[in-house]
Amino acid sequence: MLVDCIYKWAAANPDKTALISNGEAMTYREFACGIEATLEILSEQRLPPNGTVFVPGIDRVQNWLYILALRQLGLSPLSPMPWTTPWHLNLGKPDVILAFSRRDRLRSGVRHLFSGTRVALVPKDPLQHIKSSPPVHPRSGTHFGDMLLLSSGTTGRYKVLVLPGSDIALTHESIARTFRITEDTIFNFHRVGPWTGMGGRMLPSVWACGGTVIFDTAHDSFSRIFQHGTNATFLLPTDVQKVISGPPPRDSCLIFVGGGFLSERNARTFESLPGCSTVFAYAATETSGLLMQKELQAGQDDTEHWFEPLPHRCVEVVDEQGLRCAEGVEGTLRIQARRGDCSGYLGDRNTTARVFADGYIYPGDLATVRGDGRIRINGRSADVVTLHSQKISATVIEATVRSGLGVETACAFSGLGVNGEEELVIALELAQPPPQALLAQLKLKLPPFESVRWACLPAFPRTDNGLHKIRRNALRALLYPARGARTAAV
Repeated sequence: MLVDCIYKWAAANPDKTALISNGEAMTYREFACGIEATLEILSEQRLPPNGTVFVPGIDRVQNWLYILALRQLGLSPLSPMPWTTPWHLNLGKPDVILAFSRRDRLRSGVRHLFSGTRVALVPKDPLQHIKSSPPVHPRSGTHFGDMLLLSSGTTGRYKVLVLPGSDIALTHESIARTFRITEDTIFNFHRVGPWTGMGGRMLPSVWACGGTVIFDTAHDSFSRIFQHGTNATFLLPTDVQKVISGPPPRDSCLIFVGGGFLSERNARTFESLPGCSTVFAYAATETSGLLMQKELQAGQDDTEHWFEPLPHRCVEVVDEQGLRCAEGVEGTLRIQARRGDCSGYLGDRNTTARVFADGYIYPGDLATVRGDGRIRINGRSADVVTLHSQKISATVIEATVRSGLGVETACAFSGLGVNGEEELVIALELAQPPPQALLAQLKLKLPPFESVRWACLPAFPRTDNGLHKIRRNALRALLYPARGARTAAV
């Protein structure tokens, strides 16, 4: 449990920096005192011994104090982004909702008046209620609450994953091993909320090794990060151009970049950073740690990324009958489940049964395996185009378009045209359309649809979370609008 790690380091190195938030450092002693103060606040609320608790998104440090204290009491907290509310999440009926003002309490209480959900009024900043030094060990509890992870798919629909509290130590071990975390690690998260997805599980592993985590709500540059020390490990999205600013780091660092797809231009940018080692990684929110990886090295052909499965995880490509696919045959990716992985989706039995089946986890990706066992991700199983009743991976088409036009973002869809013909629609995130001659030349490299339609939009609809994933359903609705709607067609 993370609380044990924080108290251990508070006793051994009380003045060592635990985290940095918006330029202000907090020591392990201060962090442990904050947890104790939060426990005192919650003890006055007479909360139930178990159940789910919705914690509004606030300052990240205060947010973690409430999460740690609630889990220590056997409760399962969920804290999404500040603009997200319980009724947006398909969370069902939370047992408790925390409120930080009487106005918030009234607003939440009215909405849940007839559902039986309790609204607990607590201080917004528990750090102001610190009274004494922390004990050497945390308070003992019968069990720790589950960890609830907020995740959004390509459609922007939020899902809540359940990570059993009983398996949390195994989760930390897996994450620490695959992300090479040591007690000297300084993590920095860019635009990825630490309470969601991989970030929410990585932080306990950092603290288990006594590492420092830098929370920063502002857009940071490498130069500012390295004011806090060296030996940093970065967790970055694939769109590196929007993240890397300022001069490169002075000393060596390790960069993990994820997301499943990495353009050749961004790969070259990572390779050119002096003193940096970059790992292009594949992970699933449903599993602990990395599943596959590829070391980026200058001079490699990065137009197609083949991942090497890590030795401690069983990753396969299978057909509709669950049999392993032959070399070069596209199939569905599946991962053998183990303790430390998530157990399912909160309040969503249908999705749980579909994704967690027969001892395996199916994250929803199409993939291909080659002779040496490396695997290429071709796209989401839902992201396919249909030609003459045959399904084709949209990602392969999109890669062809991105390479041919030199663009960063393209999405492919299939449907029926105005005359009922099978058409392929290519959406480009561009303000101006490419030359018609270039489009005509590129069309020859695409599947033989009766019609190919190009559409340019200045900005694709995206999710509100830190990764800003493309909302493909919303984009498709723009390309096939209702009567009266318009898109910028080429």
